[in-house]
Amino acid sequence: EVSAATLATTMFKLGLKNRALTNVRAFVPGSRMVGEALTVRYIPMREDLDTYERLADPEYLHRNVFDIISPGQVLVLDARPPGGSSAAWLRLLAGDPADPAGARRLLGGASLAEDGSVFVRVPSDVPLWFEVLAPDGSRLARTHAPLWVRPNETRGCVGCHDERDTAPPNLRPLAVHAPAVLPSAEGGAAAAEVAR
Repeated sequence: EVSAATLATTMFKLGLKNRALTNVRAFVPGSRMVGEALTVRYIPMREDLDTYERLADPEYLHRNVFDIISPGQVLVLDARPPGGSSAAWLRLLAGDPADPAGARRLLGGASLAEDGSVFVRVPSDVPLWFEVLAPDGSRLARTHAPLWVRPNETRGCVGCHDERDTAPPNLRPLAVHAPAVLPSAEGGAAAAEVAR
């Protein structure tokens, strides 16, 4: 047997970072299993990548997953909730990654723009953790490792579901059309209330 921490560290050393799924559920409630995951992602289509030719290809994973899955593998369907990303809030937390209890302090929250983007001003030199919440309060995603920013640094990401070896579409996120917002206590309270 191997602990989850040992497995995560081994994967990290192999260059596999942030390889965790949240809100994983079995189709048969109460069932438990272990096996190599064959993951199929259902995410919003990108017009520059998801062409008709790609979707029509008989080798396209979404078309032939049941033909290629092997005995002992577990089919994992990585999908966003119905209705797009369904994300409503970004909850910001601070906490020492060395703390074995994993205590986190709520810094506040901010609502997401229609495209799921957010532009927030955060404290520098503080380990930050992010959680994305749905309107019903369920957690859709979270950071699995802290992020630090230096004074006057601006950071961005392409998104949790975009391919890392492909340039993202040249679109300006809606949230950056306005100045960065401070994570508000009201936003944090609303995010905490939504999470209850």
